[in-house]
Amino acid sequence: VTGQLDGSALSSSAAVTYAPGPAAQLAFGVQPPASVTAGQTLSPSLTVRVLDANGNLVSSGASIAVAFGNNAGGGTLGGTTTRAASAGVATFDDLSVDKSGAGYTLTATSGLLTAATSNGFTVTPAAGATIAVSAGDNQSATVASTVSTAPAVLVTDAFGNPVPGVSVTFAIGSGGGSLSGGSATTDSN
Repeated sequence: VTGQLDGSALSSSAAVTYAPGPAAQLAFGVQPPASVTAGQTLSPSLTVRVLDANGNLVSSGASIAVAFGNNAGGGTLGGTTTRAASAGVATFDDLSVDKSGAGYTLTATSGLLTAATSNGFTVTPAAGATIAVSAGDNQSATVASTVSTAPAVLVTDAFGNPVPGVSVTFAIGSGGGSLSGGSATTDSN
């Protein structure tokens, strides 16, 4: 503390001890990233903090669970979803989501403490893992005409999510003939 008395400077100091109030609420310390790839661990690791009513960290070993607040793509939350806090902070270092979608959120809960909801995040498809015919297989057509159903394929990742932006080349499988317009790029469907 500093001040002046009749033009003379005064100063003094005193030790201050801080003590937070009782645990009242949860808050995400480290939020999910804005975008993650399906099946990959959310990075950096998420943290959930135990706080008093004024937002001060409370040294607590509370058991904290995370689950979907909004399950935008119908996914499964993988990893260890319940952790014990250490000094008021629970770290979730192995969480993943398997289905692509935009607007996922997570909710953290612990007993009677006020729950916390994370920022929204998007899960994008992983790399293409399979390709399957979805339309137009085993057709024939008159020379110089088009087949009745345009050939189409579906490229998906290991979790069944359609993968956009993959270049696909079609070819004549048997019977001879020629093909025009035999390349395409997958869309999100």
